[in-house]
Amino acid sequence: MFGQLFHSFTMTDLSLYSLGMLVFFALPILVLELIIERSGDMLYVLSRHWLTQGLIYSYFIFMLIIFPPLTPQVFIYFQF
Repeated sequence: MFGQLFHSFTMTDLSLYSLGMLVFFALPILVLELIIERSGDMLYVLSRHWLTQGLIYSYFIFMLIIFPPLTPQVFIYFQF
């Protein structure tokens, strides 16, 4: 079984699903980082058309709402 790891390169349903999820999560962020790096403007998104800004922000909001962290974070606050 361990030997097949290095000799049998077949695409399974799990590997296709994992690749799809990786592309869905990472590719838009990497493309945005590449564009920001090439332009040299950290506020690149703010200088774009309002529709482009809306698409970028809605993608990130969608990712935060649909895919929350696996472990909930406890909010600690101080009452004065």
